[in-house]
Amino acid sequence: MAENSTSNSFFTKLKLIIKGIISFFYPKFRCRHTFVPIGCRSASSKFIDVVKANLKAAAPFLYPEKKDDYYPKFDSPLSVLTSKSEINYMYNKSFTFLDKNFDLEKLSCVYDLLNDQYSKDYFIRVILYSLFDVVKIRFPYYYSRQFDNLDFYNKLKVKDELSPINCSGVFLNCFDLKSIGWDIRLWSNVFGIIINFVNQQYKYKNIVKVNAGDYVIDGGACFGDTSLGFAFLAGPTGRVFPFEFMDENLSVYFKNMALNPSLSGNVELIQKPLFSVSGAPLQPIFSGAGSYVEFAKDAGAPKDEGGSWLRSISIDDFMRDNNLKKLDFIKLDIEGSELEALKGAKETIQKYKPKLAICLYHDIPHLWQIPLYIKEIAPDYKLYLDHHTIMTYETVLFAIHDA
Repeated sequence: MAENSTSNSFFTKLKLIIKGIISFFYPKFRCRHTFVPIGCRSASSKFIDVVKANLKAAAPFLYPEKKDDYYPKFDSPLSVLTSKSEINYMYNKSFTFLDKNFDLEKLSCVYDLLNDQYSKDYFIRVILYSLFDVVKIRFPYYYSRQFDNLDFYNKLKVKDELSPINCSGVFLNCFDLKSIGWDIRLWSNVFGIIINFVNQQYKYKNIVKVNAGDYVIDGGACFGDTSLGFAFLAGPTGRVFPFEFMDENLSVYFKNMALNPSLSGNVELIQKPLFSVSGAPLQPIFSGAGSYVEFAKDAGAPKDEGGSWLRSISIDDFMRDNNLKKLDFIKLDIEGSELEALKGAKETIQKYKPKLAICLYHDIPHLWQIPLYIKEIAPDYKLYLDHHTIMTYETVLFAIHDA
């Protein structure tokens, strides 16, 4: 009997791994059956009207910045199209692109599911921003006064540090954040400080946030800045489980942990990539903070045996393997693997009902696939959305169980 049970378990796991591989390489296969709640079977006229009105408003404008600019260009002039034919051409081109490359039915459903108007407005802006080759709308963050305060945030750098760390072209300075309310010293850059500690991009108002005593999964810990922030918020009774596997990022991560011994004791690093199943062979591709994984193409040894690839782990298996009886918050910023990681957290989400902060900006279909998947497995969750840069990066979906 034990032998048959072991055999069945092996083949069940093998089927899950094969399914994960197919869905990873063929996204059309995995999104074909995306859940659509009853009542969302066609794009609502209200949603289409909102999109069209915003497209018409945006079509005449041409802002001077590029779509990957970090800094606003306040001193450069704005161009405005005045020819009706040119404006109509831009409008028709963008709407055709939207209709061809986006699922309007599912976008409309997500729009209706978002729980407040702020989230709905930002959702529309995120969609519109991706439709044009040039900048035709600006996110409100563009006009944030924080850009006027860069000198202030740069003064948080520790003065006795002689030179920054060069992590594959990303220059990091040592900052002391005590004067802005965080008893943390860490290696980062000024935008990382603003986004993670001033704006707190993984907090939605006072609705979705890390509280004292929370157990937190930090999917995509990178340099450890978010992990330290979560540890500070969760306090001595909380725990943080960062998932990070890139050696280059970890070299900074360990420096940051060493700078914060009062926090690092509640932080337990897991050097494996998150995925829908455990044991899938994944090849790490280093790209600094944007490092990601893809399925290993060779049959060589895994990294823990001196090779170049890693084995994945699912959140459900991590919870079981570590005999954890609670989880309060899941953050995922894992460069396009967010949906797969959520699939591997289905049991955990349904059992422990953690708050969620999930990045949507790595893959356009995630704008509808991730919210709808969450509502499929956890219908009682409320959804919110926010965005924290002047470009396409850092769109975060928030979800919280409606008790």
